[in-house]
Amino acid sequence: MAKKSIIIGGIAIAICAVGGLLFGVDTWMDQQAKQKVEQELSSATGLEVVSAEADVNLLKQQVTIEDIRFANLNSFPSPHLLKIDRIDIKTEGFSIQPLKIETMVIQDIEINLDLQTRINPQSPENPLKINAQELLKQIKQQEKADSSSNEPDLQIQQMQFKNIQVKANLKLPLRSNPLTHQFQIPQITLNDVTDENMPEKMSTALKEEILTELQVWLDQQRGVFPSVLKSNPLSL
Repeated sequence: MAKKSIIIGGIAIAICAVGGLLFGVDTWMDQQAKQKVEQELSSATGLEVVSAEADVNLLKQQVTIEDIRFANLNSFPSPHLLKIDRIDIKTEGFSIQPLKIETMVIQDIEINLDLQTRINPQSPENPLKINAQELLKQIKQQEKADSSSNEPDLQIQQMQFKNIQVKANLKLPLRSNPLTHQFQIPQITLNDVTDENMPEKMSTALKEEILTELQVWLDQQRGVFPSVLKSNPLSL
């Protein structure tokens, strides 16, 4: 299966690994699910990923995963890039292929966007170095080697993201402390998601919600620091 470009979307891909855990005692199964999710997400993103616990309920066909944390990239200061408090998944059955999920609710999300000015910008269309952008480049490079034409392995009827807290940290030259900006996105809902169309759907939703807010804030900062912040549009 090809690795996907969207960090949060990779969680749904990781749930495919839980489908085979249909035997053994509950405690063992929960531990195996926790490890599988961490392994799949680490493999997909190249980041260290840890979670507190997972709970697989076979009778109700549900999975709950709590406190998932993605480490940040090297050279970026925030302790983590992404933290998710809880994921609740309702499936039509673990043994069904492709895996069919009725609802997937990802709630209480913290995103740290670390932005740094480039001393010698190699990409003039974007003079900022952003941790999320660097990660996506890294994943896309890996995808070229792992790409395949497989049919979708995952179908999600509805995918909800609730309470997204975004903190932008802008590091400027000659300033010891970064400029910060925090904002909230109450909810994003995606329908009819597969592992094939997930990157496009996620990218569109996040660009509309996150980049619009971030662009307005950066434009305000450019009025104060015009020599280090160019007027190019932000991109991820």
